[in-house]
Amino acid sequence: MIPLDDLEIGECYELESRNLRKGVWDGKKFHGIRYKFGDLFIDTEIHWDLDDHYGTAKAISKLEVPIDLKIDSQGTCPVCGNNDTGTL
Repeated sequence: MIPLDDLEIGECYELESRNLRKGVWDGKKFHGIRYKFGDLFIDTEIHWDLDDHYGTAKAISKLEVPIDLKIDSQGTCPVCGNNDTGTL
């Protein structure tokens, strides 16, 4: 598992988690695509070390993604310009 302090905001990680296999770290949660009952949708999971009850995600390895798809340190999406990290 990658330690919490070593995670980088805006980077994508392979996860060991309840519902996500890959996710983008925003400093508080991982955001990723979840499949449930035939539907795909954006969902979040909390890092294992941040919440004893609801923490369900551990980062296993950092994934390389094209730089133009990364979210910057201010939480701005390069595709849509959205600055609300809660709705990646």
